[in-house]
Amino acid sequence: MGKPVVLQLNVTANWGSTGKIAEQINLVAQRQGWETFIAYGRNCISSQSKLIRVGSMLQVYEHYAEYRLFDNDGLASRKATKQFVKILGEINPDIIHVHNIHDHWINYRILFEALNALDKPIIWTLHDCWAFTGGCPHFVTMQCQRWKDETCGEGCPLKQQALCRRFFEKTRKHFELKRSLFVANENLTVVPVSYWLEGFVRESFLKDKKIQTIHNGIDLGLFTPSPNDFILEKHGLLQGKYVIGVANVWDDSKGLNDFIALRRLLPPEIMIVLVGNKRGRSGELPSSVVDIPYTESVAELAALYSSALAFINLTYQDNYPTTNLEAMACGTPVLTYQTGGSPEAVTPETGWVVEQGDIADVARIVECLWKCDSDSLTAQREACRMRAIQEFDKDKCFAEYMELYGKALRSSTK
Repeated sequence: MGKPVVLQLNVTANWGSTGKIAEQINLVAQRQGWETFIAYGRNCISSQSKLIRVGSMLQVYEHYAEYRLFDNDGLASRKATKQFVKILGEINPDIIHVHNIHDHWINYRILFEALNALDKPIIWTLHDCWAFTGGCPHFVTMQCQRWKDETCGEGCPLKQQALCRRFFEKTRKHFELKRSLFVANENLTVVPVSYWLEGFVRESFLKDKKIQTIHNGIDLGLFTPSPNDFILEKHGLLQGKYVIGVANVWDDSKGLNDFIALRRLLPPEIMIVLVGNKRGRSGELPSSVVDIPYTESVAELAALYSSALAFINLTYQDNYPTTNLEAMACGTPVLTYQTGGSPEAVTPETGWVVEQGDIADVARIVECLWKCDSDSLTAQREACRMRAIQEFDKDKCFAEYMELYGKALRSSTK
């Protein structure tokens, strides 16, 4: 009998938070004797799984154009998805594990029509709310609850500024199509990555599916306390003299405006470091904010975390951000807004949770931390590392997927 086979689908492969999570799950699976594949749409770095590219960048751009003009995100990429479905049949995986299938790279109708025709266990890890709404990954900033009473429809507040609003808004069509496709799959297990998101899933049209929350994990061998004077000198930084924020792409939803406001409240001797690409805002950053572009160098990122006074996460929409885990694993306390599942990683010994937009409270906490004695700071850093070892080890977290795979396989053979 050959190896069991798992195929994962995600918009990226071993790139960004969701891509790295899929890669790490497959590494755990490989150690337990699985053959692993990852199907992706764009952005890829080296992987230890067999990779399947769905479509091309030209098709991604065409899909994006259909989204902007006709609200067709998830309903374009027809040819690319049909080609992938054919490959899927040839591979014939034992488990199909879905992650982010939105963001204009695959046709979810064609995909799920194929999945629904297969008698295969489907595991769907939800990193946001897209699966049960009319199109939005995050609805909390607009305080929209239409998905809950199944009234998602035209006039969506999150699409008012989109080009498709002027022509063809299809919020209701997306909602009803998703409901019919996803509910129809009798082999579907839904895996939110935070208890916060699980609560919403249990109020959605997915509520009757098998639901199991599995928190994200990280590589504690890579993210470990690792001060590096060379990296600090490279960016003009000093040990323990700055706070840090990290995002793939910075915009208002990640708290960029709030960091700018925080800069005005903190004493000049406390520096602010922002790691990540700034979407159209680089010219507006105060000169006293250290601007470091997004880096794929884990060693550099770990060094920046390790020497920071605190990691500050001023996000307005998030689920269970791995940046919190990475910082804590490097021995750095986390200060986060009361947003989504972000507070779930933080304890009173390892950080602070404040209300969204309360910049004054953020500044107060940072200044108190700045004045703490070295023994208190050392104790807090040790508590952060210990919590990471106990709760965030990727091998422990993602072993839960192996148990879920085994349970799904046993159920499918009955």
